[in-house]
Amino acid sequence: MKRFYYCFLIAVCSFVLAGCSVGDDYEDAAQIIVFWDEPAFVESVGDSIILRTASTPYGNKFSVSEKSVENNLLAENDLVWTYFRVVMDDAQYSTTLPDGKKYYRALDLSAQKIGNKAVIIPSGQKNFDAYMIDSYSADIDKAQLYTSTLDNLLCFEFSHTSSAVYDYEMVLDPSTMDAGAYPTFYIRAKRDETSTSASAAKNIFAFDMSKFVEQYNALHSTSAGAKIRFNLKYKVGTVDGNDIYRDFLSNPIEWQFN
Repeated sequence: MKRFYYCFLIAVCSFVLAGCSVGDDYEDAAQIIVFWDEPAFVESVGDSIILRTASTPYGNKFSVSEKSVENNLLAENDLVWTYFRVVMDDAQYSTTLPDGKKYYRALDLSAQKIGNKAVIIPSGQKNFDAYMIDSYSADIDKAQLYTSTLDNLLCFEFSHTSSAVYDYEMVLDPSTMDAGAYPTFYIRAKRDETSTSASAAKNIFAFDMSKFVEQYNALHSTSAGAKIRFNLKYKVGTVDGNDIYRDFLSNPIEWQFN
């Protein structure tokens, strides 16, 4: 199951993860796999475009038709938030690409390009304090974390009371990297006043945790596949000039990094 943490709910809710069978019989009795709310990187094999998702029992690379590329304006190295389905039928719904490998096709593809950036790890308390008063000062109404990850990306969906295009940053409090403490991240938003783009259907954003993983490994001698726990907070308002942060009710969040 694909799960996300709601900051405004006490319970942890669940979505169906890519890789679960729809359950309805297809006309030729083939199995249908549905992927939704699924992050994927756009890659290429020769002149063909593929989507690379998190690993599943059905593989993690799927071919995209030229029509889908044209309609969704997919470009290599884009990170996209997708819905598509795969019919597990070698004869009708797979294709062999120039690398000689067979790929199932991503059908009925809907893809939204999403922003992503590396998590910020300040070098000390002074630098951390500077990030806490930078231009990322917009309030976030609600936030949710999708726990199914691609590489070392953490994917979030954010809601705001004002519809606009937003940018985000996630800043680690370096003092919480000490042994015995839970690393704590602060998520901040900034309204993009210069953007001419329409507001996206969903404010999805991803943070690359690779730099954090590297430093955490060095400090605590952990290895790939280890599970760690950390806290997440996001800015919800300002009172008497002081920023107010809301904790994810699922803190500390357990995550297995790659």
